[in-house]
Amino acid sequence: MSVLVSNRGDWKVKATQVASDMLRVYFSDKGKKGVTDPIAAKNARN
Repeated sequence: MSVLVSNRGDWKVKATQVASDMLRVYFSDKGKKGVTDPIAAKNARN
């Protein structure tokens, strides 16, 4: 997997965090034990 990030403006999320979240979503969708969906986790906190 590769992540392309353009350097425009101020970024609030680093490319490494985007890649990590993408992998978590992928493995969460596959039903891997112990992996949580970062979007669902963020929504649960709010």
